[in-house]
Amino acid sequence: MKNHFASEHVEVTCECGMKMEKQHLEDHKAFVCLLRLVLCPYCEIQLPLRAMVDHELYCSTRTEECENCHRYILVRDLKEHPRVCGLVGGTNPRKCTV
Repeated sequence: MKNHFASEHVEVTCECGMKMEKQHLEDHKAFVCLLRLVLCPYCEIQLPLRAMVDHELYCSTRTEECENCHRYILVRDLKEHPRVCGLVGGTNPRKCTV
């Protein structure tokens, strides 16, 4: 019992500064830790979770030119843009390829 308690229930500190029982450290690092790497949905760069909010605010507001309508579209709107690209008076004369 002492060995189990010493190996699993001892308090440890993650690199992010959060304290927990050793048995929870692996799940913390995988799902909760602010230092775990996450992928930006807009540029696919990996950053620590704690930096991602600011990065996404910047990254999602960049623009790219649509090859079809030549408008500059916010990166966060690129997935939906083909649905509305070229709409004039309810028609879609050209299918957007972005």
